[in-house]
Parts: sequence; C-alpha cells; structure tokens
Amino acid sequence: MVVAHAYVHIGLPKTGTTAFQQVLNHLDDDLRTRGIRVLKDQSPIADSSLPTLALPLGACVIRGDLDAWFRQLSPHTLLTEYLSAAQASIERQSNSLEPTIIASFEGLSLMRTTAEVHRLRSLFASREVHIILVRREQSTWVPSLRRELAAAGVRTWSPYASSCSNLSDDSWLFDHQSLIDVITKTLGQSALTVIDYEDAVAAEFSIIPALWRSCGLPEDLLRRSELGRIWAHRSPALEAHHLQQDLESVDDVQQLRDIVVRQAHELGQIHSSISWRITSPMRTLRQRFGRP
Repeated sequence: MVVAHAYVHIGLPKTGTTAFQQVLNHLDDDLRTRGIRVLKDQSPIADSSLPTLALPLGACVIRGDLDAWFRQLSPHTLLTEYLSAAQASIERQSNSLEPTIIASFEGLSLMRTTAEVHRLRSLFASREVHIILVRREQSTWVPSLRRELAAAGVRTWSPYASSCSNLSDDSWLFDHQSLIDVITKTLGQSALTVIDYEDAVAAEFSIIPALWRSCGLPEDLLRRSELGRIWAHRSPALEAHHLQQDLESVDDVQQLRDIVVRQAHELGQIHSSISWRITSPMRTLRQRFGRP
C-alpha cells in the first residue's frame, strides 16, 4: 500500500519562506506531473499574489485567541464562514489522488499547543504528516522580523506578554525550542525536520535546495529549472548569493525609508495641529487689542 504524505513547511518568517513559495508556484505544473500537489489558497479574497501561500491553513490551525500577525493584516480570517470554507478547501485538496502534498505558511510557526498540532494533523488525516522548520540566528533574525512587521503596519510592541506584537527579548515568540517540543511530543521525533538557515545558505548559497529535499521533492526538477541552473554551479551561485544580499539590503533601506516617510507625515500632522492651537488664540488676542 502506497503511503500518502503531507509536507508542511512552517517557516520561520524571514528564512526564505516567500522565495520557497515562489519556486513552488513557478514549478507547480511540473510538480503535478510528478504526483505532487501544492496546497493553494482558494479563498475568494486574495491575501497574496502567491496562491502557494497557505494562509487558510494557518487560519484553521492557530489558536483563535491569538493576535497573530496574519490576523492583524487579514481580520476576515477570524470569520466563521471563512474558516468553514478554508477547512473544506484544505480537506478537499488533501483528499486528492496525488501521493504527496506540499503546504507552506510561516504563520504556522506560532503553534505552541498540542491542540494546534492535532488540528494540523486532522486536516491531513489521510496522510503521513512531516513538518519542516527553518531556524535562524536570533541576533540577525529578530531585527529582520521587526523591520518586516513594521513595514507591513503591524505593531512591534505590546504590554501583553502573550501578544504577537510583544517582541521584547524574553518574548515567547523567540522560544523555538517549545515549538519543536510540542511538535515532537504530539507527532514524534521523525515527523519534524529542523534546518539551520545559516548553515544551509553557507553550503548552497540559498535555503531553497535544503527545503526542497526536506519536502521530498525531486531535486532534478529544481536543478533543471531556470532557478536551479543558478544553484547548480558554485560560481554563479556565489554571484547570485551576493546579489541576493545586495537586494535584501536595498529592500531593508526602502522599508526604513517608508517608515521614516510615514512617521514624518504623522509628525507633520501633529505639528500642524499644535501650531493651529497656538496661533489661533494668538490671532484672536491681536485682533482684540488692535495689534497686527
């Protein structure tokens, strides 16, 4: 009997998750010919230009009382009708004939309870579930996460310890060992693969090949693609790696510039309001006492 598999990539954010989802989208047709289905967002509201961003999966799995980042940006994911449709869509895709299904959503890294892991497992009830987590060095990961959230308009401070906006040094968000423990306790050690981001990038100049292999995907398909040809040879890969770093630096600068522009606009509004409150009474006094 052939065992059907579900590979669920849960992030972390800022560890190449969007790039991986882009590759899955780019090679979607080729993967289908190999008996591999990529879980798609089939909801009527498009929250991303990438259908391979499995937002509905996160909405169904992550505990409902959590102010998850994706819920702050897409509050409709809390609606009962959205969740019902999302669950039906996931189960329909999971019950397809393809032996393998791939799902990717970084918001799933917010799991911390056995109930959440059980919900994830139940959505792929007919399949053997494998979870892939990419960890990144905290000193570089946290500033990158802060920048992304701030640029998206998500708060990066909260007085509440349980909030996803609480990014203090002792935040539960940075305790990834508890995430690993709850997955392995619920599904077993063999159900989880942990990839070190820095090691993978140092070895292959990209996180994609390590993710690709961990999801049981055919490496020859990646190597034959336009993206794969860059990674297949050391020298072009090194150039691509440096280019990627440069682009990330430009992107970080642009995000910071956007934040500064937004804050400058807000300060301008405050300044105008204060100026009006000061100058208006002064003008009234001058008119009353006949002074210019």
